[in-house]
Amino acid sequence: MRPGGGHAKGAGFERRICRALSSWLTAGARDDLFSRNVLSGGQFTVAKGKRGSPGDITGVDPLAAPFLALFAVECKHHRSLYLEQLLLKPLGDSPFGRIIEDTRHQARLAGKSYLVIAQQNRCEALVVMDRAIAACILYKPRSFQYHLLHNERIMLMPLASFMRADPAKFLDAVRNRHLHRQP
Repeated sequence: MRPGGGHAKGAGFERRICRALSSWLTAGARDDLFSRNVLSGGQFTVAKGKRGSPGDITGVDPLAAPFLALFAVECKHHRSLYLEQLLLKPLGDSPFGRIIEDTRHQARLAGKSYLVIAQQNRCEALVVMDRAIAACILYKPRSFQYHLLHNERIMLMPLASFMRADPAKFLDAVRNRHLHRQP
């Protein structure tokens, strides 16, 4: 990629994830439920959680609302995610770990769970989420490829594996978890 092309790569990745999540939620019927968030969620960051929505993905379609009510989604496409550092260092001491922690913090400010969808050059996209949310997707654990990291606090799985989950079942389980969560 030419120097300075990272912004275009990131924006293109966000659009690709918007289409993929839209298709997943509608069983392939639509790919336009989601769009890129204003300033990629920067409005939320600048307003310290008082305005805007966290994460890189938003949507105005009513079919997107149940998903967006539950999740702040951060999308990252980098030359390297430094996964070896994520595995070997404390979460906040690795570049990708800091992205996860920042996303988790912003999601909590908004009363949501987080999903980090990231891709390293020439590798498949990955999804990272809290283990408690991961339990909502692992209703058939052998159907999914995943890894539990950092004392089983976070789960990492290929995006393709995540997309095999039944979206209605997953969202219902997450919604129930949010309803019964202690403050």
